[in-house]
Amino acid sequence: MTSTKDRIAEILKSGDFVLEADGWSELEPEYFYKAGFPKEFIDPLVTTFKSDGSWKGSLWKDEGRALAVLAKIRALPKGTKEEDIPDEIVKEFNEVYVAEAVGVYYLTFLRELAKLFGVEEAGQGYIGRGFAASAYKEAIEAKVGLQTRTKVGPDIPA
Repeated sequence: MTSTKDRIAEILKSGDFVLEADGWSELEPEYFYKAGFPKEFIDPLVTTFKSDGSWKGSLWKDEGRALAVLAKIRALPKGTKEEDIPDEIVKEFNEVYVAEAVGVYYLTFLRELAKLFGVEEAGQGYIGRGFAASAYKEAIEAKVGLQTRTKVGPDIPA
């Protein structure tokens, strides 16, 4: 019987799943399941993300459209009550705003992989999420025996 660690190492070595130096994304668990990651590894990482009403702390289906809708809201006269916002603007807002979503925070995924492969110290001590993610990614790839892979753009090999 293959261990979780061995199964994940096989996925990473196959090249079908390339680790990202991503400290920000929140992905649906299905993203990882489709790549072959075991449910018993992914399920404990699943969490509910809730929007807090701020630009940075909210979830958006389409950030470009969200900015356009928010600009319309800001253009309303100062002191406009929520119930007085025109229905078409409310509709547009509701089309892009996500109150909550269930998913896996990619940085948490990388941290758990680092723990699994015994390199959890690699990403500690970094101030930025991107730097920590990059350090975890490189340490995991080295531990699994991969040459560090850099993604240049969407599906463009380095």
